Amino acid sequence: MARKTKEEMFPIISEWESSTENREAFCKSRGISLATFSYWRTQYRSAQRSIEGFTEIKPVTSSSISIIYPNGVQVNLPSSEASMTTIKVLIHLI
Repeated sequence: MARKTKEEMFPIISEWESSTENREAFCKSRGISLATFSYWRTQYRSAQRSIEGFTEIKPVTSSSISIIYPNGVQVNLPSSEASMTTIKVLIHLI
């Protein structure tokens, strides 16, 4: 029997978590041993815990670009006037 990988098992564990089946029935219907399932469930839960505490940052469309320096000074540039050259110069002023 081929060894299972994280890429194979994590989606299966996630699927089980959103199902109403108990572990035994779920594993049996997919031909997975309980030991294999339990091992990968532990790995999956560990991976989930390791990403807790981080906040997903979603891109925000804006009509301006802000550069905030370590001393708190903030420079706001209209997007239409913010060339890469200008941004590089302002960043290197730190």
